[in-house]
Amino acid sequence: MADKEVMWGVLQEYIAQYSTFVSQMKCFTGIGIVLVDRETYEQITVDDIRDQLQISIGVVYAHEAFLSIRKETYKQCLKKLLKNSGLFSDSELKLLDI
Repeated sequence: MADKEVMWGVLQEYIAQYSTFVSQMKCFTGIGIVLVDRETYEQITVDDIRDQLQISIGVVYAHEAFLSIRKETYKQCLKKLLKNSGLFSDSELKLLDI
């Protein structure tokens, strides 16, 4: 029983950290968060929680990939704007690491 409680606790930590992202991406992923009562929790198996944790790992990967793409997109837009401004040369932009 302790394994179930520990796994449930870890799942709740993932939910707390990534709930906004999960909610925003639900229309694309079909993955949502559902509140459960004590009775439902009692019916959930360790395998069910393990499956949910696997999905949570996928959510973390998707979140990190999304952040990485967003940062790179921002960086490329900034580089283009700075270059088009004529205020910076390519070598100066390279020094700025953008």
